[in-house]
Amino acid sequence: MHLVVVSDAHLLGPEDPEQAALCAFLDGLRCDRLVLLGDMLHAGWTWGGPHPDHHPFFSALERTCARGVAVCWVPGNHDFGVQVPPAVQAAGPHVVDCDGRRLLLAHGDEPDRSVGYRALRGVLRSRAFSGLVRGLGPDRGMALLRRIAGPRHPPEAAPPRALVTAQREWAARQLRDPGLDGVIMGHSHVLGEVALPGGTLWHTGAWLGLRSWLEVIDGQVRLHGAGG
Repeated sequence: MHLVVVSDAHLLGPEDPEQAALCAFLDGLRCDRLVLLGDMLHAGWTWGGPHPDHHPFFSALERTCARGVAVCWVPGNHDFGVQVPPAVQAAGPHVVDCDGRRLLLAHGDEPDRSVGYRALRGVLRSRAFSGLVRGLGPDRGMALLRRIAGPRHPPEAAPPRALVTAQREWAARQLRDPGLDGVIMGHSHVLGEVALPGGTLWHTGAWLGLRSWLEVIDGQVRLHGAGG
């Protein structure tokens, strides 16, 4: 299997160079399976369809599916409100078997147990908040989501050390499963490979700024992008 993983694009809209570059990347992509590992949109929600700002990206996804690529979207903390296109699979953390190498794919916010983050996550994923956003409609709803999301973090911004540590501890716990060979996660915008007891953790970095992505061919994992 030829697997490609992209995470943390935090796309803003038609004038966003990150969105244009990602659409071009998708149009040139040839693989068996593509996993969008969360936070593809900086403020992601759909109101019966994608927001007009994100139409180019969703159109690129549809063209990718039409070429026979199996596309899976794992929601992140910025795009959990997205209803994926019919041809795209929506999934949470899951295991993929790449030619006998079993890899767990997760967005990466699962290990964040900080009180502030968990409280905010609970509010934003509540039925009440969902009803509010849908009731506001695409224009006012997107304005609210963008205020909550805040500015995009520049690629040179150092990720919180506590988050990276929590991610690695979480991955090490998952790798206690003898049937698992590795963990792939985004969210922290860290790019790199970490050897852990029981397997390997790959941080996918971020499409935002780094234009990084991960590829698995014949069970061999390779990171692409700045520093990869």
